[in-house]
Amino acid sequence: MIKNKIYVNLQKNKREKGIWQFSFYLAPLPDEFKLSLGEGDTRELFFEEEIILKREDENPTGSLKDRGMAYLISQAYSEGQKKLVLSSSGNAAISAAKYCKLAGLELFVYVTQEINLN
Repeated sequence: MIKNKIYVNLQKNKREKGIWQFSFYLAPLPDEFKLSLGEGDTRELFFEEEIILKREDENPTGSLKDRGMAYLISQAYSEGQKKLVLSSSGNAAISAAKYCKLAGLELFVYVTQEINLN
């Protein structure tokens, strides 16, 4: 049983979507470079009072990688980058590809030969 509970009430900007709702906690970017596919707007499932599961599989590519990738690709986009390189075991590459496509950036991905193609 959990004796002490910690509640975090994060400041939100409800006019923003995706991770940008929490832009108060991120390095600032001009609005025109803030990419979003709705990442982070996933359900919470409550089990008893001690356990809350965040449904990261409901992100745009089915991965928690979308949260960070939205910011990282937005940052590169704001800096005028045209081509990006990434090594990945799969999920990060899928996420990066979606956000690069949204920004019109070219992405080069390196993966292991053992990657599951299914």
